[in-house]
This record gives sequence, C-alpha cells and structure tokens, in this order.
Amino acid sequence: MAELIANKPTRELVDMAREKIVVVTLDADVTVLPTHPAFEKVEREGERGLAISYNKDRMNAGEVLAAVNAMGHGIVDVSTREADLEDVFLNLTRAANG
Repeated sequence: MAELIANKPTRELVDMAREKIVVVTLDADVTVLPTHPAFEKVEREGERGLAISYNKDRMNAGEVLAAVNAMGHGIVDVSTREADLEDVFLNLTRAANG
C-alpha cells in the first residue's frame, strides 16, 4: 500500500534536504579517507578527490574544509553539489519508516 509522505514542488523538496556535498581536490593522493562526526559520507573521486556529504544543520562548507585541512590535507580545488531528488526521497522514506 502506498503512503503519501510529501506533496510539494520539486524545488521545495530539494531545498528540504539536510545533506550537502563538498567536492575537494587535494594536493596529494588520498591514502586514508578523512572522518569527522558531522560527515555523513566520504567517497573517493579519483586519486586526489573526495566527495564529502555533510548535514548542513551540523556544519557549513567552510567548517568541512577546515576539518579536512586540519587532518593534514592541502586543498587545491573545491566545488559543491546540492542534494538531488533521489537524496530527498531516500531521506523522507527513511524518516517515515524510521
């Protein structure tokens, strides 16, 4: 049986997402993925890249970069990604079934 979880325009749903993603390129190959209590997920992107998902209610992009830098990683490039509709759907269904 289907259950209605949210009935809002797509843009509004995406804006509800708590998760943001910062993609960083480091000055050296990544041997160990950085960890932090506010990082939701860290994925390798190539030899020197990381995609770090974080909860925007717990930290901002500047704090993510500062944490990565404090772990001894030099950052040479940064970009951000917004959560997409799939991320929102997964978060909403996880909360409804939680």
